Amino acid sequence: MSKKLFLSLLMMFLIMSSFWSCYKKGNTDSDTIYTAVLKLDGGCAKKYACIITSDNIDPSLVQSNWSYQGNIYQNAFSVKNGCSFGKIALNQTFSFKIINHSQNTCAVCEIAIPGLPNKELAIQIIS
Repeated sequence: MSKKLFLSLLMMFLIMSSFWSCYKKGNTDSDTIYTAVLKLDGGCAKKYACIITSDNIDPSLVQSNWSYQGNIYQNAFSVKNGCSFGKIALNQTFSFKIINHSQNTCAVCEIAIPGLPNKELAIQIIS
Protein backbone atom coordinates (compact mmCIF):
# COMPACT_ATOMS: atom_id res chain seq x y z
CA MET A 1 0.00 0.00 0.00
CA SER A 2 1.38 3.37 -0.91
CA LYS A 3 2.13 5.91 1.78
CA LYS A 4 -0.30 8.41 0.23
CA LEU A 5 -3.17 5.89 0.24
CA PHE A 6 -2.38 4.85 3.81
CA LEU A 7 -2.40 8.47 5.03
CA SER A 8 -5.67 9.15 3.20
CA LEU A 9 -7.34 6.13 4.78
CA LEU A 10 -5.99 7.05 8.20
CA MET A 11 -7.27 10.62 7.86
CA MET A 12 -10.70 9.38 6.76
CA PHE A 13 -10.85 7.01 9.72
CA LEU A 14 -9.97 9.79 12.17
CA ILE A 15 -12.59 12.13 10.73
CA MET A 16 -15.30 9.46 10.81
CA SER A 17 -14.36 8.53 14.39
CA SER A 18 -14.69 12.13 15.56
CA PHE A 19 -18.10 12.51 13.89
CA TRP A 20 -19.32 9.27 15.47
CA SER A 21 -18.17 10.26 18.96
CA CYS A 22 -19.88 13.66 18.65
CA TYR A 23 -23.07 12.03 17.46
CA LYS A 24 -23.13 9.51 20.31
CA LYS A 25 -22.30 12.04 23.04
CA GLY A 26 -24.46 14.84 21.68
CA ASN A 27 -27.74 13.08 21.12
CA THR A 28 -28.50 10.77 24.00
CA ASP A 29 -27.22 9.95 27.43
CA SER A 30 -27.90 6.31 26.79
CA ASP A 31 -29.92 3.98 24.67
CA THR A 32 -32.36 3.41 27.52
CA ILE A 33 -35.99 3.94 26.53
CA TYR A 34 -38.39 5.15 29.20
CA THR A 35 -42.17 5.48 29.24
CA ALA A 36 -44.13 8.35 30.70
CA VAL A 37 -47.57 9.96 30.73
CA LEU A 38 -48.22 13.64 30.00
CA LYS A 39 -50.03 15.22 32.95
CA LEU A 40 -49.73 18.97 32.33
CA ASP A 41 -49.70 20.79 28.99
CA GLY A 42 -48.69 24.44 29.30
CA GLY A 43 -49.96 25.32 25.82
CA CYS A 44 -48.18 28.21 24.11
CA ALA A 45 -45.63 28.41 26.96
CA LYS A 46 -44.28 25.01 25.82
CA LYS A 47 -44.13 23.78 29.42
CA TYR A 48 -44.99 20.15 30.06
CA ALA A 49 -45.05 17.89 33.12
CA CYS A 50 -44.83 14.11 32.86
CA ILE A 51 -44.71 11.14 35.17
CA ILE A 52 -42.50 8.13 34.55
CA THR A 53 -44.40 4.86 34.22
CA SER A 54 -41.39 2.60 33.64
CA ASP A 55 -39.39 1.52 36.67
CA ASN A 56 -35.91 1.92 35.18
CA ILE A 57 -35.33 5.65 35.85
CA ASP A 58 -32.56 6.96 38.09
CA PRO A 59 -34.46 8.52 41.05
CA SER A 60 -32.09 11.50 41.12
CA LEU A 61 -33.40 12.60 37.70
CA VAL A 62 -37.04 12.99 38.74
CA GLN A 63 -39.11 14.56 41.50
CA SER A 64 -40.16 11.72 43.79
CA ASN A 65 -43.55 13.25 44.73
CA TRP A 66 -45.32 15.94 42.72
CA SER A 67 -48.70 17.39 43.65
CA TYR A 68 -50.98 18.68 40.91
CA GLN A 69 -54.72 19.43 41.07
CA GLY A 70 -55.17 17.49 44.29
CA ASN A 71 -53.32 14.39 43.07
CA ILE A 72 -49.86 13.22 44.09
CA TYR A 73 -47.72 11.61 41.41
CA GLN A 74 -44.42 9.79 41.76
CA ASN A 75 -41.38 10.19 39.49
CA ALA A 76 -42.37 13.45 37.82
CA PHE A 77 -40.35 15.76 35.60
CA SER A 78 -40.72 18.90 33.51
CA VAL A 79 -39.78 18.79 29.85
CA LYS A 80 -36.75 21.03 29.34
CA ASN A 81 -37.00 21.17 25.54
CA GLY A 82 -40.70 21.92 25.10
CA CYS A 83 -40.32 23.23 21.55
CA SER A 84 -39.47 19.76 20.28
CA PHE A 85 -41.87 17.87 22.54
CA GLY A 86 -44.31 16.88 19.81
CA LYS A 87 -48.03 16.29 19.73
CA ILE A 88 -48.70 14.25 22.84
CA ALA A 89 -52.21 14.46 24.31
CA LEU A 90 -52.94 14.79 28.02
CA ASN A 91 -52.81 11.43 29.78
CA GLN A 92 -51.20 9.82 26.72
CA THR A 93 -48.38 7.36 27.30
CA PHE A 94 -45.25 7.84 25.21
CA SER A 95 -41.71 6.47 24.96
CA PHE A 96 -38.60 8.63 25.07
CA LYS A 97 -34.84 8.83 25.53
CA ILE A 98 -33.02 11.36 27.67
CA ILE A 99 -30.75 13.63 25.63
CA ASN A 100 -27.75 15.67 26.73
CA HIS A 101 -28.58 18.99 25.17
CA SER A 102 -31.63 20.93 24.19
CA GLN A 103 -32.49 24.16 22.48
CA ASN A 104 -35.85 25.85 22.54
CA THR A 105 -35.83 27.72 19.26
CA CYS A 106 -39.55 28.35 18.89
CA ALA A 107 -41.71 31.25 19.94
CA VAL A 108 -43.32 30.79 23.35
CA CYS A 109 -45.79 32.93 25.22
CA GLU A 110 -44.77 34.38 28.57
CA ILE A 111 -47.40 32.98 30.91
CA ALA A 112 -46.71 31.48 34.29
CA ILE A 113 -47.34 27.77 34.65
CA PRO A 114 -47.49 27.17 38.40
CA GLY A 115 -46.72 23.87 40.00
CA LEU A 116 -44.34 22.29 37.49
CA PRO A 117 -42.07 19.55 38.81
CA ASN A 118 -38.72 20.98 39.88
CA LYS A 119 -36.67 18.37 37.98
CA GLU A 120 -36.22 18.94 34.25
CA LEU A 121 -35.21 16.49 31.53
CA ALA A 122 -34.40 17.15 27.89
CA ILE A 123 -36.02 14.29 26.00
CA GLN A 124 -36.42 12.85 22.52
CA ILE A 125 -39.81 11.28 21.81
CA ILE A 126 -39.54 7.76 20.37
CA SER A 127 -43.25 6.95 20.01
